[in-house]
Amino acid sequence: VQIKNDSGLSGTGIIIDIDGHILTSSNLVKRHQTVTVAFSSVQTIPANVIGVDEQSGIALLKFERPNLTPGKFGALTSLGLGDDVEAIAITTGTFGNTVPEVGKDIVSSIEGPNTDPTKLYVITNAFRNTNFYGAPLINDQGEIVAIGVQNPQMESANIIGLTADVIQAKVLDLKK
Repeated sequence: VQIKNDSGLSGTGIIIDIDGHILTSSNLVKRHQTVTVAFSSVQTIPANVIGVDEQSGIALLKFERPNLTPGKFGALTSLGLGDDVEAIAITTGTFGNTVPEVGKDIVSSIEGPNTDPTKLYVITNAFRNTNFYGAPLINDQGEIVAIGVQNPQMESANIIGLTADVIQAKVLDLKK
């Protein structure tokens, strides 16, 4: 889904359960803010920010809608260096409609700071531009193995993938 905030910044989000929780990049939202979730150019729904984890770069949103299909997460062990991956962003097209944008590449590295084993990142060029904030990184089995977050080591829009293993643990904390 596409996430849009009050200031006009947009990115991508992932539906993670049938209860309407969406995972996205924390730079797209602020605590207690209402954002818009776009399923298409004509169907938008307000969503509330449930929690933000600035350290990991993720945010959890919630909205109301029946019949949701959540994304399926895969483990970091399913990835290796040189594996093909795809990142899928939902963007605004030329005519104002909501369209997918796909970035394909290989896994360049899997790394994290030595001082914090709870942060592991997938480095790939599949995250092409700022539309890929919050975008899922998909392995060859169709599983989400990371989401696009701002690189904590850089001020620029350099996007890297926070691994699904780390995300799933953080989401539990954000739901509390």
